[in-house]
Amino acid sequence: METISQIKKSFLKNSVVTLLTLTLLINGFSAFGQKNKNTPISFGAGIGTHISGNSLGGFYSLNGDLYKNKNIISLGLCIQNRSEVVNGIKIGYSRILSGVENFSFDENSHDNDIIDRRFQLYFFSTLQYTKNAHLSKGASLLENKSSISKDNDKPNYSKAKLTTIEACVGFGLNTKIGKNIIWSNYIGLCSYLHTNYINGMYIDKSALALTLGTTISVKFSGN
Repeated sequence: METISQIKKSFLKNSVVTLLTLTLLINGFSAFGQKNKNTPISFGAGIGTHISGNSLGGFYSLNGDLYKNKNIISLGLCIQNRSEVVNGIKIGYSRILSGVENFSFDENSHDNDIIDRRFQLYFFSTLQYTKNAHLSKGASLLENKSSISKDNDKPNYSKAKLTTIEACVGFGLNTKIGKNIIWSNYIGLCSYLHTNYINGMYIDKSALALTLGTTISVKFSGN
């Protein structure tokens, strides 16, 4: 097992994405910490799925959301598609770039055009931690085929479990599909690190990768 300093060094190898993610998350929490009685906080919940190039396959997510002005903070559980167990957490920050701020409740508004009332462009940052996640089926097959060993004790990568930290940034599009229902699709760039990487594996211990995801959320009115 690596020391904390070794993990930091490996994760910061892709420092631009990692530091940008952390900066946006800190700014997001700071925005919520500002006291403003005229700006109520709304609540929501969502379910989604996402995948990235970290060789762990797809994940489902169950999250709770906080909305304040154009800022959104999410916190949820990660369920790996292959193992079908809860094995991680994911925290995220999003900021709306275009579209009306509270479009979930603008059914009767005629002040904005239909594009602004139905769609929102946003940027996001997420930090995900998963523990004891299996390699995806494709990745485990690749590792087993590419593994070279002179003895009979080479690892069975179908049973290998990895602990992974992943930081992501990117852009997404919210689409209003019901009075309080939002469909979100996003794409981004991630920096990941397998903290208990098995030496000799074909996949990278730490690298940049693309991420794709989709979420259905329900937003409730603030006070």
